Amino acid sequence: MATAKGSFIVGRAQNAANFFHQKGLPNMKIKHAFCAALLFSAVGPSAMAETYAPDFETFPSEAEMVFPPDEALLMDAGGTIEFWVQADWDGDPGYDPVILSNVGPEGASYMMSVLRDRDGLGLLSGSAEAIIPFDFSDGRGHHVAVSFYSDGAAVFIDGVLVDVNEFTLQSLPSSAFIIGSADGETAPFAGSIGAVRVFGLPIEQEVLAEFALKDVLSETEGDHPGIDLLLAMSDFENDAFLVVDEMIILPPADAQDGDAN
Repeated sequence: MATAKGSFIVGRAQNAANFFHQKGLPNMKIKHAFCAALLFSAVGPSAMAETYAPDFETFPSEAEMVFPPDEALLMDAGGTIEFWVQADWDGDPGYDPVILSNVGPEGASYMMSVLRDRDGLGLLSGSAEAIIPFDFSDGRGHHVAVSFYSDGAAVFIDGVLVDVNEFTLQSLPSSAFIIGSADGETAPFAGSIGAVRVFGLPIEQEVLAEFALKDVLSETEGDHPGIDLLLAMSDFENDAFLVVDEMIILPPADAQDGDAN
């Protein structure tokens, strides 16, 4: 069974390689495709960057957003997690709705929530926690990025640095990576979550602000400067979360065709 699944992913990756070859763009080899049927539009180029819109999922979602664990998502060396979020509930739901979490038998290696009164962002890792005040009650979508370092974290919302703290990630085993709840059922989110991206090292504030509304790969706008640090990204159109294995730089199609002649 494992061999068949691996063959399926390799076959899909070859289709993606052909697509990127035609575009003359970097090719991302997909390590895991966490969905029933995968298309590669989420990691393809944005032909018109000015019309790019984040891929959003409305929560509670009909799709199960519980994905298998992956070592790359533990972020033991730090990194950046970014996403768009819009909180859509009235009153106190009795809990802090969870945006995303990486959980295991010993707790969450990281969990991010919008506070129940929509007045802040909550961070949790093991026994460590942090609260970052912010007004999410305006009904608008907000771009959130959290960069983790060995001695603390920096939080950016809508391109602005809103908090620097001593919150650090604890190294805990993972059983699942989950979007829209704490464990697939508990503390479900209500609203929209979009364009989840995970990078293996902290991304600079200017880059976060510039690419909040840009695809990571673009023929017209240029690629994300941290593209080689990209670990994973959402593909909500296909109910998927993509983990990148490695980046292969392919020459333009016309150059390869010329060599063949």
